[in-house]
Amino acid sequence: MRKSRKKRKGRPGWGFLFATGLFACLLLLFNGAVTAALYNNFLAIGPRAMENSKVEQFVLFVGPITLLFIEWWIADFAIDRWRVFRSRR
Repeated sequence: MRKSRKKRKGRPGWGFLFATGLFACLLLLFNGAVTAALYNNFLAIGPRAMENSKVEQFVLFVGPITLLFIEWWIADFAIDRWRVFRSRR
């Protein structure tokens, strides 16, 4: 008789990748809106060099990606802390 397989405690492959990609896209949309709002507010009080279109393109491109990197880093750190907390129970 065949032994039944134990269910892995891991994440399912494609479903996890799809959910991660979808979540990253939503975060990029949100981060883009936040970056654009902050840039426009800073433009009114900031230096004249901020009015350059190249600076604007750079900030509006790099800002959301940088925020996404920071958000994933914080999420990874929180998950690691949660696993350590749960393993001590």
